[in-house]
Amino acid sequence: GISNKGLNQFVKSFSLLEKLDIAFKNNIFKDSLEVIGRCCPILKSLNLEMLSLHFNKFYKFGDQVFAIVKTMTGLRHLGFSGIVIGNDELVAILDGCPLLHSLDLRHCFCHHLRCESTLKRCHQQIQDLQLPCFGYNDEYDDGLAYVDTFEDTYANEYWEY
Repeated sequence: GISNKGLNQFVKSFSLLEKLDIAFKNNIFKDSLEVIGRCCPILKSLNLEMLSLHFNKFYKFGDQVFAIVKTMTGLRHLGFSGIVIGNDELVAILDGCPLLHSLDLRHCFCHHLRCESTLKRCHQQIQDLQLPCFGYNDEYDDGLAYVDTFEDTYANEYWEY
């Protein structure tokens, strides 16, 4: 039950953090992620989990991803859960976190990731790459996305090389 303001105060007191796992019910602000990046310069691992009462509810997280890659260039591991991530965010992660060797998106909802060059780059650049086995339903493009089924269709069709 910590607020974004409380999180900001916390990380200012623990600048030597190397690993940070955050689970949150309300959206974590991009400003808070920028504070984490500035105050924890040796952070190597970040896991962010969006908690939801509904197992199939995912939140857009674009501004937050861009805040992470802008301020946390030394990350070795990055994991997300419960968010929607698209091609632009994935490219930003690959460009902004050159030391990243582990990326866990298993519990995310990826949309518009049919760009073979981006996926190929992911497989080449990230040693431990965990992609989800489902895609995005564009029918719900109002800031939230809802998954209707968790089929392996996308995994077989788009992720494997």
